Formats: sequence, structure tokens, C-alpha cells
Amino acid sequence: MSGEMWAAGSPEPGPAGSRHAASDAASKAWHGVATVLLGRCGTPSWETAWLLLEQSRAGLLVEPMASEVRAVRVHAAVVSAAAELEFASLRRPRPPAPGPAAGNGPVGWADLRAILEAAVEVLHACVRTAPDPSVTARAVMYVRDALAAIDDS
Repeated sequence: MSGEMWAAGSPEPGPAGSRHAASDAASKAWHGVATVLLGRCGTPSWETAWLLLEQSRAGLLVEPMASEVRAVRVHAAVVSAAAELEFASLRRPRPPAPGPAAGNGPVGWADLRAILEAAVEVLHACVRTAPDPSVTARAVMYVRDALAAIDDS
């Protein structure tokens, strides 16, 4: 399968054991970054909001999430929310290094829900400093749509 590109965080097809090990490593790294980002929510910023959105998107690319049908709707809503911040001419921040993982095992819907709920809170706190509050409102709307898609099982 040379020449094909694979999504970040998604292991390239190979023997079943290697896919499982790669997925475990991606989940552990995801949990480590999520722990760092959730720790930043006490000081809301556009950077933190964007990173929370990107983290939720990355979690949707890790197995078993990547195989879930509802992940497509959640992913579309998260990408739309991040696009609102990009359209507002905000620069894409650099992701933090993973910290010690607070969770073990695969990324689950509860993990994604926690990240998306934190993103809503951070975006709400950023409204006061927003040059265009409608951008924030649209981003919140998309994140809430992602949260609704998580509940639609």
C-alpha cells in the first residue's frame, strides 16, 4: 500500500498486533495532551479553545473512534468550529507536548465529550475579548452540534 497517506494518529495497515500497538500508543498520547489542555481551561484563551477543538478532532481519528459511524458527524461539526476561528484570522497554535496521561485505554465518547464541553466553556469566556462575537457564537453552535451528535447513538 505504498504511496497512500494515512490520517495522523491512525496506524498504517499492517499485522493486527502492530495496528493494536500503534492505536494504544496514539490513545496514550491523546490522553496526555488532553490532560495538559484541560489544565489550561482555568485561563481561557483563543489558543486553548482552538487546541481543544483540534484535540477532539484528533481523538476521532484514533481507533475505535475512527470506525464509528457517528464520528463522521462529530468530526464535521468540530472542523466547522475550528474553521470559524481560522476565518477570524486567528493563527493555528502549536499543540503542547503530552503530559502524563490521566486516562488509560482507548479514546472514548466520554473523553471527547469532556474536551468539547471544555471548548464551549473556553469559547464562552473568550466572547468578551472577541473582535467579532459572532465568530465565537458560530463556533459554539458547531461544538454543541458535535455534542448532540455524540448523544445520537
